[in-house]
Amino acid sequence: IKSMIRFFMFISIICIGLLPAINFYGYINKYDFKGYSNSKFYKHIGKFDSEKLFNTDKVERYLNYGFYVFFDRSLVENKVVIGKDNFLFLGSKHSNVIDKIKDHKKDIDKWTNKLKNVQDWYLDRGIKFVVVVAPDKRSIYGNKLPDWINLNKATITDDILDYSISKNINILDLRGVLKKQMTPQLYFSTDTHWNNKGAAIGYEETISYINKTYGIDYETVAYNFSEPRNRGGGDLARSLKISPILPTDIDVDYSYVFDHESNICRGWINKDREVEGACSSKLKRVKGAKNKGQYSVNTSSINNDNLLYLHDSFAGANRKLYDKTFKTVWMVHYGALWGPTLSKFIAKNKPDIVIYQVVERNLYRSGIVNKIPELSGQL
Repeated sequence: IKSMIRFFMFISIICIGLLPAINFYGYINKYDFKGYSNSKFYKHIGKFDSEKLFNTDKVERYLNYGFYVFFDRSLVENKVVIGKDNFLFLGSKHSNVIDKIKDHKKDIDKWTNKLKNVQDWYLDRGIKFVVVVAPDKRSIYGNKLPDWINLNKATITDDILDYSISKNINILDLRGVLKKQMTPQLYFSTDTHWNNKGAAIGYEETISYINKTYGIDYETVAYNFSEPRNRGGGDLARSLKISPILPTDIDVDYSYVFDHESNICRGWINKDREVEGACSSKLKRVKGAKNKGQYSVNTSSINNDNLLYLHDSFAGANRKLYDKTFKTVWMVHYGALWGPTLSKFIAKNKPDIVIYQVVERNLYRSGIVNKIPELSGQL
């Protein structure tokens, strides 16, 4: 192993020395200069940014790829950890932020008190409320982590759930149900997110939990899955800069195939959290950006209630299911709709139900429990 490491270090040093030539050649190779006059050619070449001569992306890409393939190790383990069977996981830079809290049980007690106040604020207005915890990949596929990572201990998520349940907060932990249905694979190997099959389980469990909690009977939309389709490297592979050289079938996903078509139009929610423009059947659902959201109106929905779906990037995979389920769905990042703006949005649009779907590692954040003006006495 030592000899192989020395070999890769030797190759890296050579590549660094060749960087200017490699980067300049890559720039030229992107363009077709046939038919260019000499003056036009040199003018175009003159636009090349000399600071890019020593750009190390290509060297890092192949160096990271070499350690990934031959040693199952990452050179940036604070960002990405390489596990078993080509699984990649977030490093401690992203996943262990909460561990820095000194007296976290005391802080969690205060945080869950705030969450209970927020829930009561919604319930006082006749709005159903639920927090859905979308698990981190390591919580479901801990068996794919490298042997040097030990997860056999209680986590801060467990403490948050214990405190929340003791205070009758409507919080749904999806870890258990996803662990029971790990096959076929529910998360991407090279990405932090669940695939459509994992997201669909989250959707089904959420609707079931709401029905049980509030004694109602929301229907779930009928669907099947397409045959698996190839999907290249995901966000973790991009963090390692190896996505362009991974096999195109490194991951797979499945599309939803619905039994019935729906009459859905969509529109934008602007940065001021106002519904913007007309609802159009031509606008496709896109992943909600933090500074902009979308809404949908479904005149053929299976339920007549309206949903405010406060979310993060894990909502990208189940947004179509909620579109088909509720009459109106407002999708906004929870970090972009809170406090006075949230209060005004609720008063104006009057949703019947609010779902906060939050990935596990971001659950313990102030954005979810930020003060609402009417809660002046909140801790």
